[in-house]
Formats: sequence, structure tokens, C-alpha cells
Amino acid sequence: MPLPPPSAAPSNRFDWKRAGKIIFWLLAFAPVGLWMLWQDPVLTRSQKSRLLIYGALGLVAFAVFLGYLEIHTLQKTLKDAGVE
Repeated sequence: MPLPPPSAAPSNRFDWKRAGKIIFWLLAFAPVGLWMLWQDPVLTRSQKSRLLIYGALGLVAFAVFLGYLEIHTLQKTLKDAGVE
């Protein structure tokens, strides 16, 4: 008995390329990213909510990193200037 063609078999693999594209647009320009996420026919509801959560957590982590970098640079500058 011949096997069905690969395109006929359902795919359980997560499409990282699609998710990365949506997360990029969520971070770059949120209305477009939200629209793309809303219109996506492939992702399940739970996957869509995870993408929103991970995108928000990514923004928070990036903001914390930038704050840390700014404080570190300021402390280093003050130390080099001799101000304590």
C-alpha cells in the first residue's frame, strides 16, 4: 500500500518562522503584529496567547537590560570622574 503524499499528513510542528515574524511585528509596530496574530489561521488560540505573553515579556526584559546598562554606564562614569 503506497503512503499518502507528505502534504496530506497533518503537521504538528510549530512554525518558528511564522512566530518570529509575528513577534517582530508585535515589537516593531504593535497594531500590525496584533492584526497578523488575529488573522493567522494556522496557530491555535493557546499558541497565540503564548506569543503575546512572550512578546510582552521580551519587551520587559529588554527594558530592564537597557536600564541596567544605563545605570552601569553612569556608575562607571562617576567612578572614573572621582565622584563617589
